[in-house]
Amino acid sequence: MTKISSLIAMCALAACDAGAARIDAADRLGPIEWTAKAMLSADRFVPAAESAKFIIDLQADDRIYWVDGHRYPLHKDFAVAQLGFPAAGSFEPQYSTLDRRYLCGTVTHLLERDRWVLEILSWDVATPELVRRALRDVGARTFFGANLAFHPVTDQQAARLGPHLGGVTIVTNDELLGERRFLPLNLGVAVGQLRIATADDLARDPPSAHDIVVLDRTPNDLPVVAAVVTAELQSLLSHVNVLSQQRGTPNMSLVAAPRELARWDGRLVKLAVGTAGYTVEEVTPAAADAWWRAHRPHEVRLPTLDLKRTALLDTDDVTLADLSAAGGKASHFGELRHIHGIDVPHGFVVPVAHYVAFLKRNGFARRIDQLIADTRFRTDARYRRDQLEQLRADMRKAPVDPALVATIRARLDGADFAGRRMRFRSSTNAEDLETCIGAGLYDSTAVDPKVPGKTIERGLRRVWSSVWNFRAYEEREAAGIDHRAVAMAILVHPAIVGELANGVVITANINDPMDEAFYVDVQKGDDDAVVSPSAGVTTDQIVYGFYARGQPARYVGHSNRVPQGQNVLSPAELRQLGLAVQLVRGHFARYYAGVGRTQQPAMDVEFKVVADGARRRVIIKQARPYPLRAGGLK
Repeated sequence: MTKISSLIAMCALAACDAGAARIDAADRLGPIEWTAKAMLSADRFVPAAESAKFIIDLQADDRIYWVDGHRYPLHKDFAVAQLGFPAAGSFEPQYSTLDRRYLCGTVTHLLERDRWVLEILSWDVATPELVRRALRDVGARTFFGANLAFHPVTDQQAARLGPHLGGVTIVTNDELLGERRFLPLNLGVAVGQLRIATADDLARDPPSAHDIVVLDRTPNDLPVVAAVVTAELQSLLSHVNVLSQQRGTPNMSLVAAPRELARWDGRLVKLAVGTAGYTVEEVTPAAADAWWRAHRPHEVRLPTLDLKRTALLDTDDVTLADLSAAGGKASHFGELRHIHGIDVPHGFVVPVAHYVAFLKRNGFARRIDQLIADTRFRTDARYRRDQLEQLRADMRKAPVDPALVATIRARLDGADFAGRRMRFRSSTNAEDLETCIGAGLYDSTAVDPKVPGKTIERGLRRVWSSVWNFRAYEEREAAGIDHRAVAMAILVHPAIVGELANGVVITANINDPMDEAFYVDVQKGDDDAVVSPSAGVTTDQIVYGFYARGQPARYVGHSNRVPQGQNVLSPAELRQLGLAVQLVRGHFARYYAGVGRTQQPAMDVEFKVVADGARRRVIIKQARPYPLRAGGLK
């Protein structure tokens, strides 16, 4: 058991001893009372922490009430139940006005570093004088008072209050983030053989689905494994974490991982990743087999293929009702084109029927049947990888129906797209679905009439053949998907050029699905450095309170591609992005279940920022459902 987990266990024991311990508001808060009322923090950005809310009655000699977080999740819940606050009354003025009765806040204990910080709500308008008053009152009546500091939770709060809190110890977000040694990204439990390796080792020696891999850094790609631990801190939207969420497998960062987990290397273990720590314990082969049998994936049923539709589909005519012909990505893209007020490129779709015809015409369908029936192919990962590489190589040389090429060329030569560089994007019936996200599994490519070799034929073959890349096959196998039921449509639209920034937005707070905030990961430039950044490259990571008063933006990571102290997006651009994403989330509410207080769906939205004369504008390029559960990350 880890040091963090041991401390948590001690706290839990103390809580049991305390039972229903109560403390009068005027008394001093001791360790036992703290443990009885505090809750383990769900904040993955600053893990291994426990927090307790407090309410100071400003009209009753600053009496302090400590909220039992197990019974009252919100300040208002306690105020209604214990302080006589009217149940139907609005509690918002206690944060948004200075003419208030209560000052509400939170004390957080950072377990790894034994730091104590006082926080107020990100959009609370409390003056520096009120903050000093809270620090004075709480500090004087608690066992940790001498160590209490103030933590501004957003950059705006730090700028508004910090200069006026001389003499107060202030702990910034950057300090807290810089102190992280453990980061839980995808929670859960896994059983497998722990294997310490480098990220480069994965390409030479593919792990199995029953391996728990411990890596020196975050790889750009990750085969199907039982769990992953990286010694490099990841982004919550890193490619590795997106894959872990799709698979439902644990993922965490631990700076000292190779050294701290060395004793388990090569052993069968059970790894449990929680918000505040992790545990590792050895298991027997029999116990491991029993675990694997009990946790086999359920078969994923895909939309039935529509092979009758062969005409190119205009994206303005495509909706989610066209999944069977257009695939997941193109169907969602078509829905985006129906949202008034956002900027989405115009394009068309090559239906799945042409991929199926390509396989049959060139004998690949029969060859695929033979591979899947081959025992060695099913049981030998290296052999399987080699056979799939050869299959893809042959597909990339096979002839394409000249009538289809002529039809696409005529469309590209028309007024909408003439002379433009185009993107051919994958759109299988096994991606961008609620039950099968499939992010990053398949290839997209460029077709450009001005560049020799970037032909229509090459574009079609490259995207179609990506159905059979090794990682996509392994992913489908782990999910119980029938490989022969997967078919590729192709979404075609003009390439977005002159990108100033690119990023991803999750329309829910990844830390707390009940929160209304957006999570934004954005990078300067036109590459894919958000989901799979090069070693040492960092991005702006923002918890954006779009709906909250003042729209606070909490930066939990900073890009090292912009000067220190600057951000990739200006406040106006962040606002523009929020407005666009709000429209996207509202549109898809008709199709997907909601989360949080607004009951809007969690969507994964990709965007670009481009120059349009003197101004910068946001372009939405993709949206799909995001696998978020009420208890946190999948």
